This record gives sequence, structure tokens and C-alpha cells, in this order.
Amino acid sequence: MGISENEPARHIPRVVLGWYMNKPARRYIPLLQVTVALLLTTCQEPTSKSTVGSLTGVVRDQNSGWPIAEAEVQALAHLVTDTTDSLGAFSLDSLGLGIDTVVVTKERYHTLMVSIDVTPGPNEAIFFLDLICHDDTLVVNDRLYIKANGQWYQVEQGSKFQVNNSVITVKFREDVSPEQIASFNASKEVQVLRTNILGFVDLQIPGDADPLCMVLEYLNSGLVESAEANTFGSYTIQQAASNNA
Repeated sequence: MGISENEPARHIPRVVLGWYMNKPARRYIPLLQVTVALLLTTCQEPTSKSTVGSLTGVVRDQNSGWPIAEAEVQALAHLVTDTTDSLGAFSLDSLGLGIDTVVVTKERYHTLMVSIDVTPGPNEAIFFLDLICHDDTLVVNDRLYIKANGQWYQVEQGSKFQVNNSVITVKFREDVSPEQIASFNASKEVQVLRTNILGFVDLQIPGDADPLCMVLEYLNSGLVESAEANTFGSYTIQQAASNNA
């Protein structure tokens, strides 16, 4: 298979990791060198325009700005869904280009629906969800609350109990560090009043804070086993209606 010694020598250029070498052609070009040349040629070919895009981002609380974990984010056009992690992050891949509708849902928050324009390649977005505590009727921990004249009441068996606007009670999970607890409490501007032997903590909340909103924010933080409003007094529904008249 060799070349005759009497045959005039020819020079064949060879690609070796991007540079050229001229040598009398008395050996076969190694397969590895051919492969490298093909790879280099392939990498230099122009790529076709992408026909899909992706969407990554974070879901946050509208009031506090804290990330919301376990929120569901769905792109309706292609039914692509992801659930946010502990940092509120999500990723939706293989989205078609153009207008799509993204729906973000999370328990105790109003559902968010927004239109986005998906462009080729990566796209980014930040979504903010609003707590349902801004409504006048809430169900929290299977308890019914109504708001009258700016004041929350817990309704139970024909009577309603006024919600304490200054104190809420929480129980932090055992696997949460003191640093995490202190950081979250500081972000809410609350003060620890007392802790009982069962681990329940009374927190004094800022004077302008909504107590049920605060309860919901602790429940959604992932840091607590429980959070609830405190109540006092007892009013019949009829009495409350007369007082509000």
C-alpha cells in the first residue's frame, strides 16, 4: 500500500489541532487527525437560528420580597411546569417562540397570570405574588376570619372573637437554625416576647402590620410548624352587626 520510491514525492497538508504540517506523503494520515479536522470544520459551520426559548427566574412575595418556595409556574401554550425551590427559583425549558401565558400559583396567595414574549435562547423574569390577607374574608388554619371596619374577627359557632393586632404565636421547626429565625424575625421587624416549654413563641408585630398577613408570611416561610393569630373577647354576630351600624 506504500508509494513507490520512484514516484515523485507529493505534499499533503495535515491538520493537527489547528496548525498545518507539510511532509512527504509516505504514511497514512492518522484517523485521530482526520477526526480533529472534521470536528474543527463542524465547529466553524454557522448554526441555524434557534426555534425555542427558555424562561428562568424567581417568585417573590409582593410585600416582603422574600422568595416563595413550592410555587407552581406553568407556561400554558406548551404545558411546561416547574416548582420553585427553597430560593424561589424556577426553570421552564423548550418553550415555543412568541407570546405565551405564564400562571403562577401558591397556597394562600392570589394566582398570577401574565403574558410573556419568548425569544430565542434564555429569558428571565421575576414574579411577585400578593397574599390573600388583603381580602376581607379569610380561612387560615381551617378558621374563618372576617374584617369589619379595619379589624379582624375570628368567627366560630355564631360568635366572633376580636383578633389581637399586636401579637401572633408561632412554633419554629426543630431543624431551623437560630440564625435563620433571627434573620426572618428581623426582616419582619418583630420582637420575641416569650417562649414556653413546648416551643411556642409569642411575637410582637409592628403597629402598622396586619396580624393575619403576618401569620400567613410565617406559614409561607417554611420555617415554622404552626403560626396563628391570638384572639380575645366574644361577640355574637348580631352584636357585632349592631356595633358596626
